Order: sequence, then C-alpha cells, then structure tokens
Amino acid sequence: MQNERLTGIFPTRYRVLGQVGQGQFGQVLCAIDRQTGLLVALKVLPKRDLSTRFFLRELRLLASLQQANIVSIQTIAYTSKERYLVMDYCEGGTLRNLLLQPIHLSLGQRLQIIIDVLKGLDYAHSHEIVHCDLKPENILLTHTPKGWSARITDFGIARLVEESGHGVIGQGDTGSPAYMAPERYYSEYSYGSDIYAIGVILFELLVEKRPFMGLPGELMTAHLNKVAEVPGQVPFLLRSVLRTALQKLPQKRFQHAGEMLKAVELAANILATEESATYHLAPSQSLPQPAISPKIQKEEFAYPIQCLLATDNQVYLSSHNTVICRTYASTLPEQLSSISEIQWQLPREVTDLFWVGQQCWARTIRGDGTANLYPLGAMAIGEANPHIGQSKTIIHPNSVPSEPTSPPLPQDHPSLIGWLSAQNWLAITNHQSGKPLSMPPATENKTFLQSFRLPQIQPVHQSEIMDQPDWLFLLDHRYGVAITAGKSQPSHLNLFTRRGNYVAQFPIPIALQHIIQSDTNPYHFFATAIDCPGAGFLINLKPWRLTHIALAIQPERILAMPWGYILIEAGQVLLLELDGTPLGQFRLSFSSTETITAITAMADRSFLIATRSELSTLLYTIDIRSLLSLPASNSELETT
Repeated sequence: MQNERLTGIFPTRYRVLGQVGQGQFGQVLCAIDRQTGLLVALKVLPKRDLSTRFFLRELRLLASLQQANIVSIQTIAYTSKERYLVMDYCEGGTLRNLLLQPIHLSLGQRLQIIIDVLKGLDYAHSHEIVHCDLKPENILLTHTPKGWSARITDFGIARLVEESGHGVIGQGDTGSPAYMAPERYYSEYSYGSDIYAIGVILFELLVEKRPFMGLPGELMTAHLNKVAEVPGQVPFLLRSVLRTALQKLPQKRFQHAGEMLKAVELAANILATEESATYHLAPSQSLPQPAISPKIQKEEFAYPIQCLLATDNQVYLSSHNTVICRTYASTLPEQLSSISEIQWQLPREVTDLFWVGQQCWARTIRGDGTANLYPLGAMAIGEANPHIGQSKTIIHPNSVPSEPTSPPLPQDHPSLIGWLSAQNWLAITNHQSGKPLSMPPATENKTFLQSFRLPQIQPVHQSEIMDQPDWLFLLDHRYGVAITAGKSQPSHLNLFTRRGNYVAQFPIPIALQHIIQSDTNPYHFFATAIDCPGAGFLINLKPWRLTHIALAIQPERILAMPWGYILIEAGQVLLLELDGTPLGQFRLSFSSTETITAITAMADRSFLIATRSELSTLLYTIDIRSLLSLPASNSELETT
C-alpha cells in the first residue's frame, strides 16, 4: 500500500500510504504518524511556487487557527526539495465528493454542513484571516454519529499565492471562478468575499447545481452582472439567506460570518419543526418505486443448511459435518432439476466454505478453537464426476495448526480465516498456534496470526501475537487486514503482510456492526455501525476513505455482488450499486418462524438464501436479472 516513490522525501516519522488528492498548489498524501499511530494529511507545497518568506509568515498565522471546523495544522516541515504541512486527516474526503451523490443528504444535513463551515469561517475572520478560495474541494468531512461534520482547509493559501505573484486564473487573480465574488475579479478581497462563496455553496447544496455555469469568462460576466435565480422549491427562509449572501456589492451581504450563521441556524430550526415528517430523511432513505418482481424458486430440505457456496450450476452446502455438492443440469436459476450429488463427511461441524482458485474448501473448528482445512476437490462445469451419488470421506485432512496443548478457546473468540479466491495464501487466527516456547501465551484478548501458502498449507512465517480481531481479510498477494469492532469506542484496523509484519494500525471512527469485502475491489468494503441506525459506510483502504450513505433499511445480512451489494432485513431486500445508490428492492414472503441461516451469490444475476424454521429448511433461488436491467423494483412476493 505504501507509495514507494514518495516515501523518500519525508522524515521517517511518517509512513506514506498513498496520494489522496491533488490541489492547485501540491499533492495531498495520507500518512501514519509513527509516534502516535494516527492518520495525518501531508500537503506538499513546492518551493518554486512559494518563497520562504511568504511560506513561513503565513503558515505561522494559519497554525494558530485551532477550531473544530477548521483543519488544524499540526506542524510545518520541509526538505531540500519540498515543503509540506502536517494536518488533521479527514476520512470523509471533500464536500465535492459528497455532492456527486446528493441523494444521501437530508435537508437538515445539508444545512448542518453550511453551519459547520460558517462556524469555522467566523472564527477565522475574528483572527483577521480571509480564505479567498472557498469551494467544495476545500471543505473536508469527518464522521459523526449524526452524519458529517464539515471542516475548512487551505485557509489563506490562495491569497498567499496571489501576493507572491503566482496567479491561477490569469491577470494576477487567484481562486475558483465558479465561487468567486465580483470584487475578486478586480484583485480585491474582504470577509464579504468568503460570504459570497458560502452563498454559492449553499445554493449548490440546495439546488444541486451552481447559480452560474460556463467557462471562466462566462462565469466572470455572470458573477459581475447577473442575479442568481433561486428556484421556488427552496424554502422561503433559505431563499432569503441566498439572496443576501449573493449580493453583488459586499456591503449589501451579511456583514460577517456570524450574522449568516444565525440566519441559517434559524431557518434550520424552523424547517425542522415545520417539516418533521421528511426533514430528517435523505432521498435514499425512501425505498425505490415499484417495478418488476424477481423470479423466485424454492426447495425444501430434510436437514438444516449452515453454509452455502455456489457457481453457475453447482451449489455447495453444509449441514453439520457433511458437505454436499449438487450439480444441476443447466445454469441456475433456470430450473432446479436433474440433480446429482457428491458428499464429504468431515470429523467436525463445518463453519465455512470458501474458494481457493476453482476449488471449494471447508473449515472446521475444534473445541480448543484451532482450525482444520479440507480441500474438497473441484468439478468443471458440466464435467462428469465418478463420485456422483457416492460418499467420500476425507481420511487425512490438512490441519492448521498442530494439536493444542492448553485450555479451550472462549466461544466469543473463534478462529478467523482471511482468504481471496484468486490468491495462493490465506491468514488464520488461532488461540494456540504451535508457537515457540519463548513466545508469551495467548490471553483472552490476544490471538496468534499465521499465514499459509496454498494449496500445500505451508506456513509462511512464525506465528505473531496480536489483539483478537473480529474480521480478517486478504487484500492482495502481499497484504491483509485485521479489523476489531468497537463497542462504545472506534473500531481499529491493522494492516499486515503475508510474512506477518505489521504495516499500520489506526482507528476507524465508527463502532462496526457488520462489514463485508467488495466482490470487485478487495480494498473496498461495505459496513454498518452500532451507533448509526439507518446508515451504511463505504470503506476504501487505498486511499483511506469513509463514505456515509443513508439507507432505507437496517440490514441483518449483507451480500457482495460484482455490481454492488444486497441488503436484507426481515425479508425486505434492497439492492445497492457500488457507490451506494439504491438500484431496486423487493420483499420475500418469509413466514414468521423462518430465520436466515446462510446466503451466497451466484455470478452477478442471482443469489441463494437458506432459511430454517421449526417445520422445515428452505433454499430460495432468487433471480434478480429483471431488477438489474430496470431502475427499481418493489413487490410483495408470494413464493410457491
């Protein structure tokens, strides 16, 4: 994950994880402070653009800005080639990123972002600092249990560059034409210039487009001469705020950020009262409109199903200590007929089924918490198999690790396995791990991490002791990640190599409840949090990003698909695209006694759900092709 080319120009205190942005004046990098273990942002400022005199004079002043809605500068450093600011890292990215998906923002959240920005701006203006380049790219986001908190960055940088004689848009003027106040085009700036820019941002948040569009020259003409037309659907109180903030003459705007702040807060409070039914809902918190129903088939089984794994025409399922591979005559879910089976009887109950290349493997866990892995063989699609209809017992399974010699592992700390079907290694945590005598014993909150080459299951390195994680994933041929769920505190993420070396550890600012790896990008995850009902999170590890998305349901089960995610809550199914956009929804007619015991995907067009009740075990085959080709679906399905 480390950006090797960039690492050499920074002090050894910081481990660079990668580039997260490119501003007008330099790169922005994500790094870990080796002393504190916290993530920081490194903003590179090339020496050729800013002289030492301007750089040090201005940044000493900016470093004094310590307010919750301003990105803090922790220190200033430089090398022979580069200078950079060490700043707070904001995991939510920029407001520009959020504006690309406005469906996840309620009116209240949109106004709260502006309130946060105005609080930071009011503090800066009280210290006689004008931003001069306010725009969504310079507003960063951090997560809170209620949504996003906004923080302003790049204070004074635009004016600093302008004073040093390095213009950006020509004729000695700096800034972003779409957000520049009229006087900025004459190289003048004041507190009112920032107020105007906030007015444009508020307009964009409410209307989902800017008041003026076009090329830089067209924008200049519009800002100087045209009156912004506020659509009638914008609430009256907010129309009044916009008209005042977007006045052409600075003296006719709000006189300071605090005045505009009071006006926006008043509007937010009144609107929250008047529109209580919809105020707190984002568009994506309403289920999509009805369309077409998926095709659903179901089978009844005489035994419970605990694990599922599927290909186009094969389904692997486990019941207690038996694994069954059912081969269908045609590609599922066209028809459920001409079934042939092969069975494997394992010594213990199966806890997982997973792919290693084209081969299905099973995992069992002994009473002491150690894991056994069983390669079950592979059958090509449509290939005849001599064992069909027979029972095959694994007599000499591969075991990981060796026999234990100490007390059993507590039930709340099971062995975990991290794997990727395309990789030739896996990682396992175990309470006991054939450790050298010199290593300390594992405790209730500690475990051993071991990686193995496949298919031989050969250890890559000596076991490493680590905090007991709740999830374990592989990222590629070199890296894996162990994630610990927080209860009343943030979760933690621990990156490691296949050789057992720890790359980085840093907190995730949510208390994770569920997390699943993307089917298309191993560095992407979808998660839900304990303290954030009605919300999901898209997690990107490369670079580190946390995207808050509003959900119409609180999922109990999550399934990754090549095109996105399937979320299930009490029979309600919601389909999401990879960016979190709702794609469709429908309802399964489960009985009140049915409980989901297993779920798996079949390519990109269907999925399987196994349920268990007091009376029977059912396996649902759900064909969702009709929903993927149309905008949405919502139907009450009666399965027969």
